[in-house]
Amino acid sequence: MVSTKRLWSASQRWMVCLGVWSAIALLSACGQSSDTTNSDSSSDASSPSEEASSTSSSTSETSDASSESDPAATQTVTVTASGFGNAELCMTVDELQQAIPDLVVGPYEEQGPLVDTEGVTVTDSEGNFEFYALAVAGSGPQLNLFMTDNSKYQTSEGVGPKTLIETAETQYGSAKLMYHLMNESREFVAFQNGPENIGFRTGSGPEAGIYESEQEYNETEDYKPDAEIQEVWLVKPECE
Repeated sequence: MVSTKRLWSASQRWMVCLGVWSAIALLSACGQSSDTTNSDSSSDASSPSEEASSTSSSTSETSDASSESDPAATQTVTVTASGFGNAELCMTVDELQQAIPDLVVGPYEEQGPLVDTEGVTVTDSEGNFEFYALAVAGSGPQLNLFMTDNSKYQTSEGVGPKTLIETAETQYGSAKLMYHLMNESREFVAFQNGPENIGFRTGSGPEAGIYESEQEYNETEDYKPDAEIQEVWLVKPECE
């Protein structure tokens, strides 16, 4: 069955690029809207997930080797569609603190990371930043948007902040970068077979991508050699 994510119209792409849900909406509407012909033809060759399995052992070896010199490598927190480790989307502040008792949940600075949001900053016991847990206006007390630039937060394939886009492509397939001027020019990258509900931000404007020109909405499959993921976003528009 063809994913409905590949069938969004251009007008829908434009609309979803405007809201705070941009990270995930862009994944669905823009990044994974490659035409079905490309999708069908790729099925004859090894899929990115199959390619990923062949590289997973080398990735694991690299991770093991680096863990001795990088303490954070031994503290990796798995990012899933529903949360960061034990911290899950749609928890209240109290529930979040109970889920991550070794971390500190406190108010974030007056000027938060996004407008029209309330929420908390999660830090370790020494005050080092872990992630933001936000409640978008109208969502009540439940925290339905997580954001982090901490590199220890990674998907099960080892993709997270500071991962090169080129490396992420070995796990998820071809990349497409995009940004919208009316969405504060936040730039995201989406992958042909990327994970559901996880947004990868790469900066602002043409920071990682190489664009022929600048329009209101911009997308490209070309990117700079050192382009990397800067942030991971998770969002759930509606909590039960």
